[in-house]
Amino acid sequence: MSEDWRKAKVTPVFKKGRMEDPGNYRLASLTSIPGKLMEHIIMDVISKWRKRMLSRVVNMDSPRGIILSQSDSLL
Repeated sequence: MSEDWRKAKVTPVFKKGRMEDPGNYRLASLTSIPGKLMEHIIMDVISKWRKRMLSRVVNMDSPRGIILSQSDSLL
């Protein structure tokens, strides 16, 4: 992923009260659209892989630990 896609611009956003008081601001992180899209795609792929692996667990109580069916592999 491009270094520019991972960078965020942090900007203070005024909430309420006196503008002179620094406590009346919150920080907003502005990231790039391509970076956000890439992050969502990666998270979606990881989540689907994790669900697929967890659904293949056959027996958690086995003395050998987690048993996967014969055709399953972790990679």
